[in-house]
Amino acid sequence: MTFRLLLAASLLCGASACVPVHPDFLRVGMTRDELLSTFGQPAAERHDADGDVWIYSSAPLGERASAAHLDARGRVVSIEPLLDLPHFATIRVGEWNKDDVLMHFGRPAEFTGVRGYEVWSYRYREAETWYSLFHVMFDASGVVRQTQNGPDPMFDPSFKSRF
Repeated sequence: MTFRLLLAASLLCGASACVPVHPDFLRVGMTRDELLSTFGQPAAERHDADGDVWIYSSAPLGERASAAHLDARGRVVSIEPLLDLPHFATIRVGEWNKDDVLMHFGRPAEFTGVRGYEVWSYRYREAETWYSLFHVMFDASGVVRQTQNGPDPMFDPSFKSRF
């Protein structure tokens, strides 16, 4: 990441009072209080059969998000990277809505619109190699109607040269 991108991210976080989080710094054994004091509030939270799941994201410029699985005592028992094709494949087109996507992946890097759809785009590293964007398209009622992935133009020199 270039210095300008890091500067822009820090200014953006400063303006919105967020704490920059790199999900790789999450550790098994951390307590709920340690998570809060180190990383602040999670980007999203949900409760499943085994306990709470807190999602921390490096969005909007980073390409990582992780789920910290907490047990009943409030300790992190596992950490799950989220932004990859196997996790994106769990999205159920026609069934999931915006809340479902948010609770499973956290906030997207970008919000746009195209051909009547609201589009949420998540930056990720496909196969830990290619800078990519995964797009989730919602209809007017907020239901997922389509998904798509492709290169991230922020890192594509051929895209930048067109402007």
